[in-house]
Amino acid sequence: MGVDVDGFDPFDGMAEELEAEIREELHRSAEDMASIARATAPRDTGALADSITVQRVDDALAVEVRAAEDDAYHGIFQEYGTAKMDAHPFFFAAYDAVADAFEERMAELLGSAE
Repeated sequence: MGVDVDGFDPFDGMAEELEAEIREELHRSAEDMASIARATAPRDTGALADSITVQRVDDALAVEVRAAEDDAYHGIFQEYGTAKMDAHPFFFAAYDAVADAFEERMAELLGSAE
């Protein structure tokens, strides 16, 4: 007695499905981080908060959360302070706010792939 399983692959599509779930979680966590950073960024003109973006990295399992480009170059001074100005952290504080939940979710996803 036997079962013919030609053409059946129980792992077919698992890698693609897992990759899609990881990409979704990366993007969700990055958007959460960006939202927190926008809400907590120091405000004068609003340019710094408006400069915060989320971008997917081409051909990589990664996203970038960016701030303080172009007209909002002063973000680095706000984040770390200067000799004449206290720091007003907003960017890495936002990262810290989402990092643990992201790591837990990645552990769940990767644990379910075993």
